[in-house]
Amino acid sequence: MTAMLQYGGGYGLLFFGVLLCALAGGSFVRNEVWRDEVQIWEDVARKSPAKARGLDFLGAAYLGKADYEKAIEAYLRSAKTDPYYALQSRRNLARIYIDIGKLDQAIEITTEAIMVDSRDKDLYMVRGRARYRKKYFLEAIEDFSRAADIAPLNPDPYAARGTVYLDQGDEAKALREFDRACRYGRQDACDVAREVRDNR
Repeated sequence: MTAMLQYGGGYGLLFFGVLLCALAGGSFVRNEVWRDEVQIWEDVARKSPAKARGLDFLGAAYLGKADYEKAIEAYLRSAKTDPYYALQSRRNLARIYIDIGKLDQAIEITTEAIMVDSRDKDLYMVRGRARYRKKYFLEAIEDFSRAADIAPLNPDPYAARGTVYLDQGDEAKALREFDRACRYGRQDACDVAREVRDNR
C-alpha cells in the first residue's frame, strides 16, 4: 500500500510539473506578445476586431509613437465599428489631422461629429483649433464661444478666445478672456495676461 501511494505520488508530481511548465510557457509567450503598448492593443484588435474600444486604444498607442498613418487607420476602423466610440474616434482623428496640417479634414470630421452630438464641448474646441490654424478667426471664436456655453466653468474656451483676440491685436478683449481663464484655474492664462499688461 505504501509503495502504491509513493508510485501514485510520482504521477501527481509529474502531472504538476508538466502543468507548471505549460503555464510558465504560456506566460512567456504572452509576455513576448505584450512587450509594449502597441503590441498589447494590436493583439486585442486582432482577437476582437469588432470592438471599437480596442481599436480606439490601438490608435492612441500608435499616436504615442507618432505613427500617424496607423493611428488614423485604427481610429477610422473604430469610428465605423461602434457609434458610441465614433465621436471619440472622430475627435481623436481631428486632433491628428491638426497636428499633421490636414486642417480641412479636421474641420470636416468634427463638423460631422457635431451634427451627431451638438453638446460635446471638446468637438467645438478641436474644430475651433483647426479654424484658428487656418486663420478663420471669427469661426474659431464662434466654436470657442459654443464650448464656453456648454461648459461655462471650464477655462479652456476662454484661454482659446483670448489667444485669437491677441493674434487679432485686440488686447482688451484678450485680457478679459485670459483673466476669466485665470479665475477658473488656467495658470498659463494668468501668466499671459500679466505679460500682456507688462508690455503695454
